[in-house]
Amino acid sequence: MPSIVLRDPATKESRIDFWFVSGLSLLLVIVAFEFRLHRINLGPVSFYGTTARLALGILCLVFLGWFLRKGVRQVLREYPNVFYASLGWLLTWILSSAFSRHPGVAFERLAFYTSFLFLFWLGLALLHQRWWRHVPAMIFGLAILEACLGLAEYFIWDVRYFLARTFVISGPGMGIFFGPHEGGRLHSCGSFQNPIVFGMVMVISLIYGWIGQAAIPWALFIPGGAALVAATVVSGSRMVSMSMLAALIIKTSADVFNRRRVSLIAGAAGVIILVVMFIYQAPPKLGGIFSQLRAVSGRAQLNEYFSDRPAIWRSAWTIWKDHPVTGVGLGVYDRHLADYQEFKHLGKGGFQHPHNFILRLLCETGLVGFAAFVIFAVALSRRILRSGWLPSCWPIAMLAFFELFEEFMRDAFPCLLLVLMALYALWEAERTSGIAASGDPEPLEDY
Repeated sequence: MPSIVLRDPATKESRIDFWFVSGLSLLLVIVAFEFRLHRINLGPVSFYGTTARLALGILCLVFLGWFLRKGVRQVLREYPNVFYASLGWLLTWILSSAFSRHPGVAFERLAFYTSFLFLFWLGLALLHQRWWRHVPAMIFGLAILEACLGLAEYFIWDVRYFLARTFVISGPGMGIFFGPHEGGRLHSCGSFQNPIVFGMVMVISLIYGWIGQAAIPWALFIPGGAALVAATVVSGSRMVSMSMLAALIIKTSADVFNRRRVSLIAGAAGVIILVVMFIYQAPPKLGGIFSQLRAVSGRAQLNEYFSDRPAIWRSAWTIWKDHPVTGVGLGVYDRHLADYQEFKHLGKGGFQHPHNFILRLLCETGLVGFAAFVIFAVALSRRILRSGWLPSCWPIAMLAFFELFEEFMRDAFPCLLLVLMALYALWEAERTSGIAASGDPEPLEDY
């Protein structure tokens, strides 16, 4: 947990601030371990009451009274446009869920996303505190833990599989220790859950390592960055690995004139990623990619090559055209696939979302929800970018890029990271504009 300087520990404001940071730090650890598939088994209610959701609900209830009494006034005084825009977006969630054919699922997702929106409001009320500067180090350190756990589990399973196949270990109880003999897919599903989501978290965390490098010792930054890169590549996140390479090149270009040491490390990491990816994918597989591209001659081959993305996007567009105003309700896209003969196979294939944030907004919340999101995004972006493009904008931009091809906001850990990313970017913008206005290097107050 980051160090916090409190001027008067006896004040209620200081206690609220301290407990918020403590609760947020604990919540980060809980959702991170749930991301690693470690959670409390609650039987039939596990879907609605996972470990992370219970912790999130408790944290929101603890601070609800204080926010209604004092916090909301602070937010309305400092960020009225952002608050009202986010409140309007929330109302569209409620509207689309109320008109949904599956209100139970829709209102469950509504409660899930509303809790993160409430955390965002809480953060706005406490944004004048200096401890926000430690957020990059928190994210970077937590991601290193995630990466190291994933790599350890990966190699542990590989060793077990190697021993089981080499010595043909069998007999009573041996399956419990050595696990099923499924080889490569076992660790990719167990250690990395969704490899692309895991890789996205690693990429964002590496960027936060750059941002918070002043507070992160080089002795931790260099091996930590190596662990993040290794975990991304080993998880098989090809698209994420290439995006990481692009980010490293861009960062190198941006820093080449003022931070030679960072630029050198970034450039070296980019070369290492490229070499490791080439070795990891193997030349025959790379050659097969071009063969598959030449074989694409119709819609079926195109869908197969791009992992059914074109078909998923067409399905979301079709569902939206049939429900243009309020959509079908939060989280129920997959429940409507069976209504269309052309897309029934997608529902059977386990596709739960359109793998595109914009299309998901349209088909689940309609034009009303999409318009409300645009208003909220513009209000928040104007506040963040009023001091120009800041380093903290990088991970948000990368997440927006990934959201065009994937959908990460179904898990608690990426949702919490997004809240922290937005709040930290807003804090940095306020700090930068305060310095420009007053000339004081630390213009923000501290209790």
